[in-house]
Amino acid sequence: MLSGLALLLAAAGPGPETSGTPCRAGSFPADLAQLGQARVVGIPRGSFLSDDDMQGCPEAGESCRMHAYVGTGGTVLTGRRHDRFTCVWFHDGRTGTAGWMRSAELAPQAAPFSRDPPLSAWAGDWRGPTGEALTLRAEGDRLGLVVPAGRMPGREPGAARPAGNRLSLSGPPGAAGEACRLELALVGQFLVLAADGCGADGTALRGIYGRPRPR
Repeated sequence: MLSGLALLLAAAGPGPETSGTPCRAGSFPADLAQLGQARVVGIPRGSFLSDDDMQGCPEAGESCRMHAYVGTGGTVLTGRRHDRFTCVWFHDGRTGTAGWMRSAELAPQAAPFSRDPPLSAWAGDWRGPTGEALTLRAEGDRLGLVVPAGRMPGREPGAARPAGNRLSLSGPPGAAGEACRLELALVGQFLVLAADGCGADGTALRGIYGRPRPR
């Protein structure tokens, strides 16, 4: 059985996407061949556009505009492209937002993200799209996942060594013998996580995480 991240990888191929491809926080592509980082440039703020193809979005422009935006110079995670638009994800330190943005409003980061980040880049607190918390804790040359109490009772994964900017963690099997596997990828300042066979609470951890805003 493919892991959750592997299924996401298989679902997102290279090249332009066709109309109707979703660009949402819950389905943001996790294909490392497409993921990158960019800055909003040339405008006071970059607006998110909906992927509601029933309304002709994102091509319909103003009628697709969402409330969320990113100020000029802000860094976003970039994924698939569709015509003149790029699927982007942004974390403001509390919650995350995904949507289409005009490609002309984005400039690729001058320095690409590290494919072999140090443990210190992984370790610490992270926040998901709706504020859910998790922590990666360094244990020697390994990383362990710490989640809020009750999220994965009896299924907490053990620590493991990262392989480049990827980290695979495994937890105890469930009552039916199903394996619990979490796949993580560190892309610059963003942490992509997918879970497979970890029960409803564990699977709910999948998503894209950013660092929490300092208090």
